[in-house]
Order: sequence, then C-alpha cells, then structure tokens
Amino acid sequence: MGLTYWDQHNGCAVELVPVCPRCKANIYWTLISGKPGARGPARCANNMSSTRIITDPEHIITCDWEGVVVRAYGGGVNIYDENLSQLPHKVKQKP
Repeated sequence: MGLTYWDQHNGCAVELVPVCPRCKANIYWTLISGKPGARGPARCANNMSSTRIITDPEHIITCDWEGVVVRAYGGGVNIYDENLSQLPHKVKQKP
C-alpha cells in the first residue's frame, strides 16, 4: 500500500504508510472500482464506524477523521484528506 524504500545502512526494506493526521492511527479504506480516478471513503482506524475489538471500553480512543482514497493510473491507491491534501506517513519495517 505504501511507498517502499531501501535503507542504505542495513539493506532492509522500509515502507512509508499514510496515517491519520489527527491521532496517527492506521487508515481503513475501501475502493471497489479499478478505474483510474475512482474515489472511495477512507477513515481513521479509531473512528466509531470502523470495525474493531474493544478490550477496554473505559479508555477507548476515538477520532472522527475521514478522507478520500483515489485510484492511481498505475493501479495503486493514494489516500488524501477531505481537501485532497497529502497525509503524514510513518515508517514501517518490511519483513
């Protein structure tokens, strides 16, 4: 999903993954169409409408951020804020 880069110091692959601009959680999205330019909804993993297992209801984190996912011409997807601005990313080590 994210952009893959190679760490020159240790030779490992790392991936830049978009995160929620408000709480830095993962983003859940859905996009049925494979046509370039198609759009679908994206939301924070801490959004109340996101499916999740709540193990500690007294300390639940909620976030109401919602954005847009757009199908790119190469077949990938890009996730944007509602005003189509870029999102922050986190670095994720690839196995």
